Amino acid sequence: MAFPEHVKRFPRDNWDGVMFTYPPIPRGLLDSKARWAARTASLRWQAALDAGDAGTLDAVDFTVAVFDVACNIKDYMRDVGVQRGGRITKPEDWRAFTDRVIAHAYRLGCSAVSARFPEFSVPSLDAVRNFARGAMDCVFEEGIDSWGRVYRSGYDEVRFTDRYMPHLDQLPLRAFTVVDHTLDGDPAADDRRLVLLLDGRDNVVRQYRGRHDRGDDDANLPASPWPTTPTTVASPTVDVATASKDNETTADDD
Repeated sequence: MAFPEHVKRFPRDNWDGVMFTYPPIPRGLLDSKARWAARTASLRWQAALDAGDAGTLDAVDFTVAVFDVACNIKDYMRDVGVQRGGRITKPEDWRAFTDRVIAHAYRLGCSAVSARFPEFSVPSLDAVRNFARGAMDCVFEEGIDSWGRVYRSGYDEVRFTDRYMPHLDQLPLRAFTVVDHTLDGDPAADDRRLVLLLDGRDNVVRQYRGRHDRGDDDANLPASPWPTTPTTVASPTVDVATASKDNETTADDD
């Protein structure tokens, strides 16, 4: 099958529709950590290609970025199969299929990296599979990728994904709106609702009411819920830190 350029591209540069769990991502949440690490590795490779310098990129960066390309191909082929009225029904067939996808993504990565950085030491396919096979099993979605269940062998978090997890102090502020039912039906509600800004450690660092309570120096602060709606605090007295733990965003929201 001939793939569109955006599907077979190394490094991957589009994550539309991919769900990312907002950090901090707990240890053992292997699917979420794999997705976050894969996107970060791809972005690092793109920065290196733009600069013409591989810098400190290593075999792990290559491995995780190859997995990102493999996921892109896997999702594309799954969607094409559904459109054509066919899908993989057995988990063992899905694993065999994704083994081939990983190998294809590996070849794409080798070609792209060797062309720009011939001095870069590309790891073997077996070394890449050491992460990519386990990570692919972790992102398997029953009933979507195929029927049945896949045994999830996992992967070494410390070696392959922990390096990509952002430090809590580096995370951008997030805007949460406090529910206030006394404003229901109020035409000026958007300018009166309380908005809390949380840092990466779930501390409330600032609060304001409505769009017009933001100063001239606030241009870079998150403006949600305008024009989009942020994760909402359940009530004015809720534990905001707890409410934000499982906040998830799609790539479109980043």
